[in-house]
Amino acid sequence: MASLEMTHYTEQDIVVVTPHGDINSATAPQFGAYLTDAITGTETAQVVLDMSKVYYMSSAGLRDIISGLKTAQRLGGDLHIAGVRGRLKPVFEMVGLDSLSNFYENIDEAVSSF
Repeated sequence: MASLEMTHYTEQDIVVVTPHGDINSATAPQFGAYLTDAITGTETAQVVLDMSKVYYMSSAGLRDIISGLKTAQRLGGDLHIAGVRGRLKPVFEMVGLDSLSNFYENIDEAVSSF
């Protein structure tokens, strides 16, 4: 059974969400719900998604990120993505997510971009 651990903290009124583990069809519902709650639970709807601890992600995870991005923008905020590594980077590029959202090498760059 796949497991996914989700954590978050606030830095300069921006919520930083960090998934730890793989995001697949079994864990995507948990990931999507957590991300949506983080976005809607902040006054600014400004969220950084730290992907540095994710090594595999299925299309279900991509769908949840796109949904989170749309939710944040609808609420007047944005979703910035940090720390995409290794095999995930071409996946984000292939589906065009890199043109929809802002990508950063690390959390500090993503937070300071708001």
